[in-house]
Amino acid sequence: MRLKLTRTKSCILSFCGRTKSFFFASALLFVPFIFSGNALAVPAAPIEHELTQPDGSKFKARKWGDEWNHGWETVKGYTIKGC
Repeated sequence: MRLKLTRTKSCILSFCGRTKSFFFASALLFVPFIFSGNALAVPAAPIEHELTQPDGSKFKARKWGDEWNHGWETVKGYTIKGC
């Protein structure tokens, strides 16, 4: 009596296919979180604001910098202290 051998996909290869898909999907989900620390620093918007001094006079100023080094300056480029 002879045994008939047939080729079938082994369970290991099938599992590996699902594992690769799982790791690929996980990478797509977690890669943005890994590199998001570099994306937190944004420059200040150079929009002109109208500031009021204690005596009631007004002037236009804009912000400069990011979260580590920042400040205010007048439209003419003078630094404003105490903001």
